[in-house]
Amino acid sequence: VIGQIGSPVERSHWLQRLANTLDIPEQVLREQLPLRSNAAGPSVGAAPVSRDERYRWQRLEERLTAVLVFQPTRVAAALQWVGPDQVQEPRFQELYRQLVFYYTEATRGDAAVLSAADFRRWLLASEAASLVDAVDTLWMAAERDFAPFTESVLTQEVATICTELRREHLRRQLKAIQRELQAAERAGQPDEVDRLARQFSELTSQLHLLAT
Repeated sequence: VIGQIGSPVERSHWLQRLANTLDIPEQVLREQLPLRSNAAGPSVGAAPVSRDERYRWQRLEERLTAVLVFQPTRVAAALQWVGPDQVQEPRFQELYRQLVFYYTEATRGDAAVLSAADFRRWLLASEAASLVDAVDTLWMAAERDFAPFTESVLTQEVATICTELRREHLRRQLKAIQRELQAAERAGQPDEVDRLARQFSELTSQLHLLAT
């Protein structure tokens, strides 16, 4: 929201106030702001997501889901970074959720053998059987894209995808908190400002850790 304020003076004022509240350098906040186009007029509310940016998210989510269909054993590792609720595209979100259900159920036994074929059989017998066609499509794509990868390369691929998705999720959260902070400031709610400021600081720290 701060990045969408038309007046540079007002924008600098809000940045300084937010930096003082969070007790972090103002430059740190400036680095989190999206670049503003001079040709565009002041916008109201949240900035719309560009088509290219949305496509990039969808491709990352598709690629992550394809990897997990290809090798369901990697579900636990992916969950440490990003969960189904943090996936934006509904079809990939639901498929990821079903993969988590499958992984949880399959690993209860001592001799679990997780595979794409086994997940497909499990899905066919579940209430989410309508997702089988999507699984088949992703499975074929994964065989083409990931079969030549070594285990170590595929592990790095999953880590890279999850890191990018986690970073995007944190940025969306920060933008939402910025809007809430601005509203709380205007409404004269110091307790709410303090709560949101702490939350903003925690998320900012998480985002910086991903960049190191």
